Amino acid sequence: MQNAISEKSFQFLATLKKHTSDKAWFEKHKTEYTQFIYEPLYELAEWLGPVMLSLDAGFEISPRKVISRIYRDTRFSRDKALYKSNMWLTFKRPDKAWYDAPCFFFEISPDGFRYGMGFYQATSTTMNSIRGFIAEKPQEFLQLMKKALTVYQVQGEAYKRPPKSELPSAINEIILRRNFYLQRWHEPAVLSLDDLMCELVPHYECLRDLYTYMLRAKAHIAKKRL
Repeated sequence: MQNAISEKSFQFLATLKKHTSDKAWFEKHKTEYTQFIYEPLYELAEWLGPVMLSLDAGFEISPRKVISRIYRDTRFSRDKALYKSNMWLTFKRPDKAWYDAPCFFFEISPDGFRYGMGFYQATSTTMNSIRGFIAEKPQEFLQLMKKALTVYQVQGEAYKRPPKSELPSAINEIILRRNFYLQRWHEPAVLSLDDLMCELVPHYECLRDLYTYMLRAKAHIAKKRL
Protein backbone atom coordinates (compact mmCIF):
# COMPACT_ATOMS: atom_id res chain seq x y z
CA MET A 1 0.00 0.00 0.00
CA GLN A 2 1.57 3.29 -1.13
CA ASN A 3 -0.06 5.55 1.42
CA ALA A 4 -1.49 4.52 4.77
CA ILE A 5 -3.16 7.92 4.90
CA SER A 6 -3.84 9.73 1.64
CA GLU A 7 -5.63 12.89 0.56
CA LYS A 8 -8.55 10.67 -0.37
CA SER A 9 -8.78 9.44 3.24
CA PHE A 10 -9.45 12.95 4.52
CA GLN A 11 -11.63 13.82 1.54
CA PHE A 12 -13.81 10.77 2.13
CA LEU A 13 -14.31 11.60 5.82
CA ALA A 14 -15.04 15.25 5.02
CA THR A 15 -17.71 14.23 2.51
CA LEU A 16 -19.10 11.57 4.85
CA LYS A 17 -19.50 14.28 7.51
CA LYS A 18 -22.14 15.84 5.24
CA HIS A 19 -23.91 12.50 4.74
CA THR A 20 -23.85 10.89 8.19
CA SER A 21 -27.57 10.07 8.00
CA ASP A 22 -27.65 9.09 4.32
CA LYS A 23 -27.59 5.31 4.06
CA ALA A 24 -27.95 5.35 0.27
CA TRP A 25 -24.89 7.60 -0.09
CA PHE A 26 -22.77 5.44 2.20
CA GLU A 27 -23.74 2.21 0.42
CA LYS A 28 -22.82 3.82 -2.90
CA HIS A 29 -19.40 4.87 -1.54
CA LYS A 30 -18.68 1.87 0.67
CA THR A 31 -15.78 0.69 -1.49
CA GLU A 32 -14.09 4.07 -0.93
CA TYR A 33 -14.53 3.67 2.82
CA THR A 34 -12.94 0.23 2.62
CA GLN A 35 -10.06 1.35 0.39
CA PHE A 36 -9.16 4.69 1.96
CA ILE A 37 -10.12 4.19 5.61
CA TYR A 38 -10.67 0.63 6.79
CA GLU A 39 -7.86 -1.17 4.94
CA PRO A 40 -5.16 1.41 5.87
CA LEU A 41 -6.25 1.29 9.52
CA TYR A 42 -6.29 -2.51 9.46
CA GLU A 43 -2.73 -2.62 8.13
CA LEU A 44 -1.57 0.01 10.62
CA ALA A 45 -3.12 -2.02 13.46
CA GLU A 46 -1.25 -5.11 12.27
CA TRP A 47 2.06 -3.26 12.19
CA LEU A 48 1.48 -1.68 15.59
CA GLY A 49 0.48 -4.93 17.30
CA PRO A 50 3.98 -6.06 18.36
CA VAL A 51 4.83 -2.52 19.52
CA MET A 52 1.73 -2.42 21.69
CA LEU A 53 2.51 -5.81 23.22
CA SER A 54 5.95 -4.49 24.17
CA LEU A 55 4.14 -1.75 26.14
CA ASP A 56 1.61 -4.09 27.73
CA ALA A 57 1.55 -7.82 27.06
CA GLY A 58 -2.12 -7.81 28.07
CA PHE A 59 -3.29 -5.61 25.19
CA GLU A 60 -5.87 -6.78 22.69
CA ILE A 61 -4.20 -6.38 19.27
CA SER A 62 -6.60 -8.12 16.86
CA PRO A 63 -7.24 -5.47 14.18
CA ARG A 64 -10.94 -6.33 14.02
CA LYS A 65 -11.26 -5.55 17.73
CA VAL A 66 -8.89 -2.58 17.72
CA ILE A 67 -10.58 -0.64 14.88
CA SER A 68 -13.67 1.40 15.71
CA ARG A 69 -16.94 0.82 13.85
CA ILE A 70 -18.08 3.35 11.27
CA TYR A 71 -21.67 2.69 12.30
CA ARG A 72 -23.03 4.67 15.24
CA ASP A 73 -25.00 3.14 18.08
CA THR A 74 -28.04 5.41 18.21
CA ARG A 75 -30.08 3.48 20.76
CA PHE A 76 -29.33 5.81 23.67
CA SER A 77 -28.41 8.97 21.79
CA ARG A 78 -30.45 11.97 20.69
CA ASP A 79 -28.17 12.22 17.67
CA LYS A 80 -29.57 9.68 15.20
CA ALA A 81 -26.82 10.04 12.58
CA LEU A 82 -25.99 6.60 11.20
CA TYR A 83 -22.25 7.00 10.58
CA LYS A 84 -19.19 8.50 12.23
CA SER A 85 -16.95 10.91 10.34
CA ASN A 86 -13.90 9.85 12.36
CA MET A 87 -12.28 6.45 12.87
CA TRP A 88 -9.76 5.23 15.41
CA LEU A 89 -7.61 2.43 16.76
CA THR A 90 -7.72 1.71 20.49
CA PHE A 91 -5.21 -0.56 22.20
CA LYS A 92 -6.45 -1.63 25.60
CA ARG A 93 -6.77 -4.64 27.86
CA PRO A 94 -9.79 -6.86 27.06
CA ASP A 95 -11.98 -5.78 29.95
CA LYS A 96 -15.71 -5.08 29.98
CA ALA A 97 -14.96 -1.81 31.78
CA TRP A 98 -12.43 -0.74 29.10
CA TYR A 99 -13.44 2.92 29.50
CA ASP A 100 -12.22 2.77 33.10
CA ALA A 101 -8.57 2.00 32.25
CA PRO A 102 -5.84 3.85 30.33
CA CYS A 103 -5.44 2.99 26.65
CA PHE A 104 -3.41 4.06 23.60
CA PHE A 105 -5.21 5.48 20.58
CA PHE A 106 -4.83 6.74 17.01
CA GLU A 107 -7.67 8.68 15.36
CA ILE A 108 -8.24 10.10 11.88
CA SER A 109 -10.89 12.75 11.12
CA PRO A 110 -11.62 15.22 8.30
CA ASP A 111 -9.41 17.78 10.05
CA GLY A 112 -6.29 15.63 10.59
CA PHE A 113 -5.13 12.88 12.90
CA ARG A 114 -4.18 12.56 16.54
CA TYR A 115 -2.76 9.94 18.86
CA GLY A 116 -1.81 9.44 22.46
CA MET A 117 -2.82 7.74 25.70
CA GLY A 118 -5.31 8.26 28.48
CA PHE A 119 -8.78 7.56 29.80
CA TYR A 120 -11.87 7.62 27.60
CA GLN A 121 -14.53 7.80 30.29
CA ALA A 122 -13.19 6.66 33.64
CA THR A 123 -15.60 6.64 36.56
CA SER A 124 -15.38 9.43 39.14
CA THR A 125 -14.37 6.81 41.72
CA THR A 126 -11.40 5.73 39.62
CA MET A 127 -10.29 9.27 38.84
CA ASN A 128 -10.57 10.36 42.49
CA SER A 129 -8.55 7.35 43.59
CA ILE A 130 -5.89 7.98 40.94
CA ARG A 131 -5.61 11.58 42.10
CA GLY A 132 -5.11 10.29 45.63
CA PHE A 133 -2.37 7.95 44.41
CA ILE A 134 -0.71 10.84 42.57
CA ALA A 135 -0.84 13.00 45.70
CA GLU A 136 1.04 10.27 47.61
CA LYS A 137 3.83 10.18 45.00
CA PRO A 138 3.79 13.66 43.41
CA GLN A 139 7.47 13.88 42.46
CA GLU A 140 7.40 10.61 40.53
CA PHE A 141 4.31 11.76 38.66
CA LEU A 142 5.85 15.18 37.94
CA GLN A 143 8.89 13.57 36.34
CA LEU A 144 6.72 11.35 34.15
CA MET A 145 4.56 14.30 33.11
CA LYS A 146 7.62 16.42 32.37
CA LYS A 147 8.79 13.81 29.88
CA ALA A 148 5.36 13.37 28.30
CA LEU A 149 4.72 17.10 27.92
CA THR A 150 7.77 17.47 25.67
CA VAL A 151 5.65 15.69 23.04
CA TYR A 152 2.01 15.80 24.12
CA GLN A 153 -0.67 18.16 25.37
CA VAL A 154 -3.07 17.33 28.19
CA GLN A 155 -6.71 17.20 27.12
CA GLY A 156 -10.00 16.23 28.76
CA GLU A 157 -13.19 17.65 30.20
CA ALA A 158 -12.51 20.16 32.97
CA TYR A 159 -14.65 20.65 36.06
CA LYS A 160 -16.97 23.67 35.98
CA ARG A 161 -16.07 24.16 39.64
CA PRO A 162 -12.55 22.80 40.01
CA PRO A 163 -11.62 21.32 43.38
CA LYS A 164 -9.04 23.13 45.50
CA SER A 165 -5.52 21.83 45.16
CA GLU A 166 -2.12 22.81 46.53
CA LEU A 167 -0.27 20.46 44.20
CA PRO A 168 2.00 21.68 41.34
CA SER A 169 0.38 22.86 38.10
CA ALA A 170 1.46 19.78 36.10
CA ILE A 171 -0.47 17.64 38.57
CA ASN A 172 -3.44 20.01 38.57
CA GLU A 173 -3.71 19.38 34.82
CA ILE A 174 -4.99 15.97 35.91
CA ILE A 175 -6.64 16.92 39.19
CA LEU A 176 -8.85 19.51 37.51
CA ARG A 177 -10.29 17.21 34.84
CA ARG A 178 -13.07 14.67 34.98
CA ASN A 179 -11.02 12.53 32.60
CA PHE A 180 -7.70 13.15 30.96
CA TYR A 181 -5.65 12.04 28.01
CA LEU A 182 -2.40 13.06 26.40
CA GLN A 183 -2.69 13.96 22.73
CA ARG A 184 -0.45 14.86 19.79
CA TRP A 185 -2.30 16.50 16.89
CA HIS A 186 -1.39 16.76 13.18
CA GLU A 187 -2.97 18.60 10.29
CA PRO A 188 -3.99 16.42 7.30
CA ALA A 189 -0.93 14.86 5.69
CA VAL A 190 -0.12 12.10 3.20
CA LEU A 191 1.82 9.44 5.11
CA SER A 192 3.11 6.02 4.18
CA LEU A 193 2.92 3.17 6.65
CA ASP A 194 6.65 3.60 7.31
CA ASP A 195 6.13 7.32 7.95
CA LEU A 196 3.37 6.58 10.43
CA MET A 197 5.39 3.96 12.26
CA CYS A 198 8.35 6.36 12.53
CA GLU A 199 5.97 8.96 13.96
CA LEU A 200 3.98 6.75 16.31
CA VAL A 201 6.39 4.20 17.76
CA PRO A 202 8.87 6.51 19.58
CA HIS A 203 6.06 8.74 20.80
CA TYR A 204 4.03 5.83 22.14
CA GLU A 205 7.15 4.51 23.84
CA CYS A 206 7.62 7.96 25.41
CA LEU A 207 4.42 7.22 27.37
CA ARG A 208 5.45 3.75 28.54
CA ASP A 209 6.42 4.76 32.10
CA LEU A 210 3.39 7.01 32.55
CA TYR A 211 1.08 4.24 31.34
CA THR A 212 2.71 1.79 33.78
CA TYR A 213 2.27 4.35 36.55
CA MET A 214 -1.45 4.52 35.79
CA LEU A 215 -1.70 0.74 35.94
CA ARG A 216 -0.01 0.83 39.35
CA ALA A 217 -2.54 3.42 40.47
CA LYS A 218 -5.37 1.16 39.30
CA ALA A 219 -3.85 -1.80 41.14
CA HIS A 220 -3.51 0.36 44.26
CA ILE A 221 -7.20 1.20 44.04
CA ALA A 222 -8.15 -2.47 43.71
CA LYS A 223 -6.13 -3.38 46.83
CA LYS A 224 -7.83 -0.65 48.84
CA ARG A 225 -11.23 -2.08 47.92
CA LEU A 226 -10.34 -5.53 49.29
